[in-house]
Amino acid sequence: MRTRMHRKMSNRVTAIALSAAMLAGLCGCGEVNTNVKAETETTAAGDIVGAEDAPILTIGEGDIATADTPSKNETVYVLAGADGTTKQVIVSDWLSGSAGDNAFADVSELTNIEALKGNPALTEDGSSKVWNASMGDVYYRGDSNAELPVAVHVTYTLDGEEIAPEALAGKSGKVTIRFDYEILKEETITIEGEEEKIHVPFLMITGVLLDSKVFSNVTVTNGRMVNDGSRMAVVGLALPGIKEDLGIDSDKLPIPEYVEITADVRNFSMEMTVTLATNAVFRALDIDKLSSLGDVEGLISQVTDAMTKLEDGSKQLYEGLNTLLEGAGPLGEGVGKLADGSSSLKDGAASAAAGAGQLAAGAASLKDGLVTLDANSEALREGAKKVFESLLAQAQTQLSAGGATIPDLTMENYGQVLDGVVATLTAAGQSAAVAQVKGLKASLDEYKQFYEGIGAYTAGVSQAEAGAGSLVDGANALKAGNDALAAGSVELYNGLTTLRAEIPLLTIGVRKLTNGAKQLSDGIGQFDDQAVKKIVDVFNGEITSILDRVKELVRISNEYNNFSGIAEGMDGDVKFIIRTAEIGK
Repeated sequence: MRTRMHRKMSNRVTAIALSAAMLAGLCGCGEVNTNVKAETETTAAGDIVGAEDAPILTIGEGDIATADTPSKNETVYVLAGADGTTKQVIVSDWLSGSAGDNAFADVSELTNIEALKGNPALTEDGSSKVWNASMGDVYYRGDSNAELPVAVHVTYTLDGEEIAPEALAGKSGKVTIRFDYEILKEETITIEGEEEKIHVPFLMITGVLLDSKVFSNVTVTNGRMVNDGSRMAVVGLALPGIKEDLGIDSDKLPIPEYVEITADVRNFSMEMTVTLATNAVFRALDIDKLSSLGDVEGLISQVTDAMTKLEDGSKQLYEGLNTLLEGAGPLGEGVGKLADGSSSLKDGAASAAAGAGQLAAGAASLKDGLVTLDANSEALREGAKKVFESLLAQAQTQLSAGGATIPDLTMENYGQVLDGVVATLTAAGQSAAVAQVKGLKASLDEYKQFYEGIGAYTAGVSQAEAGAGSLVDGANALKAGNDALAAGSVELYNGLTTLRAEIPLLTIGVRKLTNGAKQLSDGIGQFDDQAVKKIVDVFNGEITSILDRVKELVRISNEYNNFSGIAEGMDGDVKFIIRTAEIGK
């Protein structure tokens, strides 16, 4: 009967421990090991787990024992009422490593000490102990009345009203179970010339198994839940007192300090809850590496500058695309008239659809991110320029064929030259010729709008590329877009007639691209406001103070390596497992 009860309790603790390991992994709290060690067999007044089944949880680098250094791995079991009030404290100690002369020199303030494995001889002189280690590692347990460094306070509410845990048994309604944690172990330190108190940093992991027949619609604050259909393993995590110890405003960087479970219940009953309190997280930090973080202020400045450049670049991209969108209408009209009026462009017009498709595809790809196109902007401008020069050459040919003697037409002088031709023809009364020349000039003017639109577009792309250039590895994404732009620019040169039919699609694509750029710009601004600036606000100007506090927390955590006592020269590790009583079981 006693063995079955031990195994039942062990299974509960192990299930919660595994869930705690999962939660700690999800929260980035380091490696969590669940090692099964022979630890403790308590009296009938307070069974926790059996001697062969007790789990030892270690977080960080694993077991502290080495071949050369004696070590003391201590697990403090706290048997508590359903509200967290301490009823009994049982301490399990494991001595391992090198034992000089086959004996472990130990220090312990425990009472009722008894060996758990084998029968090693014990010599006592007050708190000084010597264990015969001829059989290897030593496992023993004892009782303690010493003040604990941590406390768990559990409160219960039913339908919004606080209720005593014993009165909750058998009730139905909406229940909230809140775990608040208190760190009782503190030291006085000096920070920037001022004395203040700082706590030993403990990570608190609380777990409980909930019966799905009793609990439904379960939510957990600062935790996770795993449901196997019949039971739910709820595990929460908190770092109480850390905000105050680091001097961080909770509005700037929220750190979980409590765990809260809310559920609809029917005929309330609940298994024991298990809370693991460990300071191994801070003990795993390397103070020497922390000392090398003096350039964090410079790093934060770089992050701030980079976000400013990125935000400016995204705005410039949006403005440039707006310019392109505004020029899309005149571009369509100009391309149509050029296609109608120039037979020399017909052969190349067949490929314009493919060119527009490429451009649209480039527009679609830009919706998913900032794909810069600046590397091939020059090719696009040169292509448009060649078309312009071709049109000017055709206009030159037509005017020369009509008998006009004019200088070579260029993008800069064609307007003035054609205006002179119009004036001459007007004076000569050649109204039909005047109309033709004016039409020719109008066509060239329309293409010039198109050409200038391309220039505005490439300028916008260039501005966007300059903003995005501050992003690390951003250039890798540029190549794919440049290839698409190169193909599109060649096809644009060869396919103006078909491009006319695809202009509406181009307009739609550019509009979508513009909307995407606006979303990108807004998103970057939102990310800067809601994430980057908050992190910068937390650390900016306070790096030295925060690092000093972290170093003190690491130092204090390293010094707190036992609860009941430890011999000089011995490595230590201590954890606390607080088990609250069942309700209604």
